[in-house]
Amino acid sequence: MVKIKKRVLKDNEIYLKDKTKRISIIEGVFNSFHEGFGIKYITPFALALGKNNPHVNIIIGLLTSLPQLLGTISQFWTSRLLSFIQRKYLLTIGVIIQSLLWLLIIFSGFMYYMFNSSSDFSLILLLVSYTLLVTSGSFVSPIWVSLMKDIVYDNRGNFFGIRNRIVGFVAILGSLVAGLLLFYFESINIFYGFVIIFFIAFIFRLLSGLSFLYHYEPKFKPATKSYFSFFSFVKKFIRVILHDSVFL
Repeated sequence: MVKIKKRVLKDNEIYLKDKTKRISIIEGVFNSFHEGFGIKYITPFALALGKNNPHVNIIIGLLTSLPQLLGTISQFWTSRLLSFIQRKYLLTIGVIIQSLLWLLIIFSGFMYYMFNSSSDFSLILLLVSYTLLVTSGSFVSPIWVSLMKDIVYDNRGNFFGIRNRIVGFVAILGSLVAGLLLFYFESINIFYGFVIIFFIAFIFRLLSGLSFLYHYEPKFKPATKSYFSFFSFVKKFIRVILHDSVFL
């Protein structure tokens, strides 16, 4: 009886994991549309906002560097939350926050195009909102990797190969459609085109976040010995540098 019960539980877990893999592909498609309609066109949007602004090149430089830097640093605190909140709920919260920040990015354009505010203000608001957007996505990225590692128990290369091909094609398709929309609205008002593509990015990222609620999550077993803080990382890094310099 005990063996039968264990077998039933194992079969049920396999079914839930297979179902989650299918949902993960759908989530990846949603995120790819978000990438194609949104992320790819942040720099053109900044250029449109700052076409007559002498500081636009500085903002572009910060847009390409600051979000990635802060996003990477934020990952040092990700593991602390895993002891309190389930991974799929952390993913849902982080991605929904990320999606809502697209509305703030759209608002930065409204301030410039509709309310004739200073382009400096709109560019700074764009920089802040996009930095938060990328940071929130980077923060939950290790959580997604951890969850999917527990879900895809065999043939990982085959599964992620298929998933990556699908989401890559969708990202290119979304980018092309977004480009055509901007080309169409260029002769009318380019801002309307950005509003449409960024709102589409918001919708698809929101759907991506909500899809994590339907993921099956195996029990998480944190490896406490492998945890280290950001400051311990800095100390170890300095120790390695000093050690190597002794032997130069």
